Amino acid sequence: IGFGFQRTAKLFLLMFLWSLREVLGGVRAFAFSNDLIEVTDILDKLEPEDAAKEVLHRIGFGATNYGHSLTTFRKNWYNILDRKTTLIILGDARSNRTEPRVEIVRELFGRSKRLIWLNPEGRKMWGTGDSLMLRYKPYCHLARECSSIADLEEVVSDLLEAERFG
Repeated sequence: IGFGFQRTAKLFLLMFLWSLREVLGGVRAFAFSNDLIEVTDILDKLEPEDAAKEVLHRIGFGATNYGHSLTTFRKNWYNILDRKTTLIILGDARSNRTEPRVEIVRELFGRSKRLIWLNPEGRKMWGTGDSLMLRYKPYCHLARECSSIADLEEVVSDLLEAERFG
């Protein structure tokens, strides 16, 4: 799981990641801004608020660079994906005019069981300005708006249901 967007949304979704790990086994977590790092160990060792602060400290508050972050993931962690993996990306898909590396999302889609993209922006914003969501969307098994606790609860419920029957 990885994410990238505004600070308040990052805090919110870090809490989501922390909670998701508590419910599902084998979750590895990544965070990105202009580059990507694994944060599983931070989430394992710290309580949610402290983990969020530490992750934000490590990744900074710079502009997101999806292409660079995707390249880093492919280079360092591509081998953890297989046909049993559900990959969840939490992010607004705003490139800040950087190279999108859509082909990497296509590779991740082909290698994993499911690629789910949760975007905090409303669907009407997808594809506007520097939003790459409509370019990434064809390589997602599911792409949906996720901007509230109710949305997150529904996603977690759906994931648990899929794991139980999947």
